[in-house]
Amino acid sequence: MKKDINSQNQTQDQNQKVKTRLEGFFASLRIPALLKKAGIVKKNGIRPVDLLISLISLVFSGQSFFQAYKDGSEGFSDDTMFRLLENPKHNWRRLLQSVAGIIIKSLLVPLTSENRVKCLIADDTIYPSLDFHGQKSG
Repeated sequence: MKKDINSQNQTQDQNQKVKTRLEGFFASLRIPALLKKAGIVKKNGIRPVDLLISLISLVFSGQSFFQAYKDGSEGFSDDTMFRLLENPKHNWRRLLQSVAGIIIKSLLVPLTSENRVKCLIADDTIYPSLDFHGQKSG
């Protein structure tokens, strides 16, 4: 029992560290302003940037979406996240293109010599989905 509580506290501390790092990264890329330009705004309640940080932090915490939001410990429900993600007025493509542009200009271009030819290849090939055993599904 005591071991479970310690492990749970350690996981919460780790999740908080991840969220703090993501907040800094998002601020450096001006994500809140980019969200607004993409029409991703909330009229009331939690800020979209906080929802996005919470969602992305799941990748680093090893939790599933269901595990993280079932008890409401994040301060919002899974319905709140679904409304953010499924709103047809939110221009996710514009957000992704803006973030990609900033990352390329601020992080990648300084790593490349002026004498080199610059080329960016974007491959949006759709890979077939695999089932549990690594076989093609559907």
